Amino acid sequence: MKLAIAVLAACLSAATLHAQATQPAQVAAAAAPPRNIILIIGDGMGTSHIAAASQCPVLLVSVGYVHFRETGPYGDGHIAVESARKLPLTQEPQTITPEQIHAIAQWRLRLKEGNDPQQLPNLPAMDGIDVYLSAMAPDGCLQWRPIIRRAITETDFLRMAYRFMWLDILGALETPEAEEKSIAALLNSFDHKKETDIASWADHHSEIFQGLAQLAQEGITV
Repeated sequence: MKLAIAVLAACLSAATLHAQATQPAQVAAAAAPPRNIILIIGDGMGTSHIAAASQCPVLLVSVGYVHFRETGPYGDGHIAVESARKLPLTQEPQTITPEQIHAIAQWRLRLKEGNDPQQLPNLPAMDGIDVYLSAMAPDGCLQWRPIIRRAITETDFLRMAYRFMWLDILGALETPEAEEKSIAALLNSFDHKKETDIASWADHHSEIFQGLAQLAQEGITV
């Protein structure tokens, strides 16, 4: 983790120069990471967002109760690492090790050099963590795709459902073709389970969502 500390220190040092700037463009230029930094490793604080806005890839170590899909860096090519969330969520999360972060950083650096972005192998050394790569989907919105190829779970299925539900509510889904391509891009990152499993998830949760939609239509009486 010494590398991560050194990188963050350099970035923070550059960010302090903004106090001398008087124009917004000068602020952005002063706060940007130095040009020789090729990857920022850190949490979801402002440093990561400054790096992402400056087109510098970010390896986000997501800890605590935040959700990187809501607070992580925006744009293509960023990585988010978190402890695998298992039910019940009250149990203690597993530790993310320096060795795991090092292996993921090496994978991201190979990707930056233009090599074929093969997914990380599902090795025992990666047990206990989930790793995602950000990409702009065919529907024009951000997706986080797993880079460790594993079987799709019910939680993954629900995350996909929520994403497309909110895009539909917000009017961001322009064409059915773009939606289908975006779904395919996500599904292709997983080892597929039996279609009967996915169908049973859909049937079960469709009934729940329909009930929630009915409640929303009825509104709340105070």
